[in-house]
Amino acid sequence: MKRRRAPFAPRDPPRKHPCALCFKVANHWHHVIPRQILRRYVDRQGLMDRDAYGLERRLVNDHRNLLSLCAHCHLDRKGGLEAEIPADRLPAGVWEFARELDLDYILERRYGSQPRYDTGTPGPQAA
Repeated sequence: MKRRRAPFAPRDPPRKHPCALCFKVANHWHHVIPRQILRRYVDRQGLMDRDAYGLERRLVNDHRNLLSLCAHCHLDRKGGLEAEIPADRLPAGVWEFARELDLDYILERRYGSQPRYDTGTPGPQAA
């Protein structure tokens, strides 16, 4: 018998946030690491159904993996059309989230390596 899917029920509605791509009012949450991959990760852990359901529910609703998008941008992204998400628009904790699960290769494949934010300190070539 198949394990039932964990519901997606975030605490925070997307309307409180602007769309990460066009800055309109957001209507949807987009999972940066897709739910299917999170489900496969949980299945590989070899947990009992009840524990697997709890883990999947925590991962699917983790705010570090959610990106607010308006309906137009989310549908474009789902359909694989023009709405590509730049790496600098990803949520702040998504790389940490991916490293905790050892899934950072997925972000590197889709968005390139983790962007390094300039801290304002001059490098060795600044002298």
